[in-house]
Amino acid sequence: MSAVASLRQQARQALTVVRLQPFDTSTRDGRSLERYRRAVLTTLAAAVNRFGAVGVALLSVPLALHYLGAERYGLWLTITTATAWLGWLSLGLGPSLLNHLSAATGRDDPEQGRRLVATAWWLQTGIAAAVVGVVGALY
Repeated sequence: MSAVASLRQQARQALTVVRLQPFDTSTRDGRSLERYRRAVLTTLAAAVNRFGAVGVALLSVPLALHYLGAERYGLWLTITTATAWLGWLSLGLGPSLLNHLSAATGRDDPEQGRRLVATAWWLQTGIAAAVVGVVGALY
């Protein structure tokens, strides 16, 4: 089989899982296909989200520049950039919470899940208070 024919066959197989209806998860093959279907749909949704964000940025910059003028646009850009930089303050709590919460759900331990969510919430609240304190002190 040639490389092109093999690639076509793989593409056809990949496209079989692209559908809105879930697969029957009562069988082993159905669960496997359902995982692939969800992975493909998640990838497609992420790509649409990324292209949408780029499209909005490409449209909003000329509109904001025209509406605000150069000086106010620079201030707006500084504020939005500073806000984006604050994103690193999550310190990986979201992905970490997701991993540990998945493990607690897999062990069927709702109490552990509640403790994890509460701990993450209080940590984020403490980080936010520290940032407000630093900004207040600098102001």
